[in-house]
Amino acid sequence: MKTLDIVVLGGGPAGAATALILARNGCSVALAERSDYASYRAGETLPPAIQPLLVQLGVWERFLEQKPAPSFGVRSAWGSAELRSHDFIFSPYGPGWHVARNQFDLSLARCAAEAGAQVYCSIVESQIVEKEGSWQIELSTGEVHRRFQAGLIVDATGRRAAFARSQGARRILFDALIGASIVFPARESTPAGFTLIEAVENGWWYSAVLPDTRLVIVYMTDGDIYAKTRKDGWRGQIDRTRHTRLRLDLNDVSCSEMRLAAANTSCLDRVVGPNWLAVGDAAMAFDPLSGQGVCNAIQSGIRAADSILRRNGHRGDESFQEYADASARGHTSYLKSRYQYYNLERRWRSALFWRRRNRG
Repeated sequence: MKTLDIVVLGGGPAGAATALILARNGCSVALAERSDYASYRAGETLPPAIQPLLVQLGVWERFLEQKPAPSFGVRSAWGSAELRSHDFIFSPYGPGWHVARNQFDLSLARCAAEAGAQVYCSIVESQIVEKEGSWQIELSTGEVHRRFQAGLIVDATGRRAAFARSQGARRILFDALIGASIVFPARESTPAGFTLIEAVENGWWYSAVLPDTRLVIVYMTDGDIYAKTRKDGWRGQIDRTRHTRLRLDLNDVSCSEMRLAAANTSCLDRVVGPNWLAVGDAAMAFDPLSGQGVCNAIQSGIRAADSILRRNGHRGDESFQEYADASARGHTSYLKSRYQYYNLERRWRSALFWRRRNRG
């Protein structure tokens, strides 16, 4: 049985960032990821502020080698049927970036491995028990079983927060938002450098051209509303938009299947415990409207790694409490911004989706 300092559960941006920094600072780390990074993950637009974070991680040049598609701003029909532009031209970090998430996440995991972390993918089962002040961990990829002993667990399992919840932490849900995504070949006339956001009666739409020139379109609404309206199909929903439907050829049958994913605002009632802490979406998950999901995940990973290193430097549980306090402050600030932004849309004040978000 291998003895490690830390095992990170979850190989998304938060988990990979945590593992990368810890490994770079001499900790023995294992990173365990359920997927093989080959399966579908919705494309994403990263804001310009991603640059200093990737520079801090030491992976900026690696990121540019992936040839992400630049994003020059956001065009939105929000609060009005007319499009308004928010350009990134004045950002000190230049443009934002459209990325394929599976490639982006895989690249971060590889960087963590190069820094010295042991990265294990395609984990189908994990068993973790506490024994005499340390964690006994078994990871299975089917036929292969690996056993570790570690002093600390980092939960980076996303909104599931699987490990933290097994330790008694409770998930607090603020809404039931889901994203229904579909990928089309992009029209030649579709502007590739801008993200489009369009509010509608039952939610809102996001669309962006990916680096491979495909167009990802995501319908954001509450799960119960989606269930009631799904009889109309995605075509019926897109037909209700003014701007989004112009970005694709509705007669093109080569689109992907529609996929559903949770996109709710949520958090844990506690993000640290005896010899564990939660990072990224496991700790607190943001509404995709904020555009800060990946940035928050990486920032969370950086803060978590710093907290662990300071704890190992004899700061004790004080550093974990500071991490928890910072997370709480960040979530309070985010909730205020979320309310303010949703409250800008007043055209459908009586519609259920908007009533839920326009409550003070």
